Amino acid sequence: MIFIALLLLKVPDWFLIEQWAAERKEIEGQVASLRIRYKKIKKELNKNKGKKELLKVFNTQIKKLQRRTLQVDKIIKSRTNPRRVLEKMARIVPEDVWFTSLVISEKDEFSVDGLALSYKSIGNLITLTKESSYFGKNITLGETTTKMIPVGSKEVRVEKFKIKGVVENYNPRSN
Repeated sequence: MIFIALLLLKVPDWFLIEQWAAERKEIEGQVASLRIRYKKIKKELNKNKGKKELLKVFNTQIKKLQRRTLQVDKIIKSRTNPRRVLEKMARIVPEDVWFTSLVISEKDEFSVDGLALSYKSIGNLITLTKESSYFGKNITLGETTTKMIPVGSKEVRVEKFKIKGVVENYNPRSN
């Protein structure tokens, strides 16, 4: 009985060993091909590692340039060269009006001190200034006084005035 039991125990091994050996070879072949594939993928990843770092640096540079572009745009929009404003004031000033002072502050507020032969000329100056695309409509006439000034051998009556307002646009053609 022991003999039969040993026989039953060993007989399947004789038949199955060849089948198991074939399966083992097949599995070892699959493992070998997977190892080769793994090495190729790892090599490919290592090759792309440098590209990944370059891409990070490139994206950082792009963000930096975008910030600088925004800063430059902001500076250009806030550019306040008063040359055109002064040219406009020179063109619209009536013939019988003289400026003694013209100041544009950092807050874009302007004030003009001057002399005129009549109140009508001061009114014309205010109207022309309000109609200009450089200045806001809120232009006010400050203090006015009448005084006499010597012109040659005569004394002429003049109106001393002060006008205040805001420069709203330094370059109206670009808007």
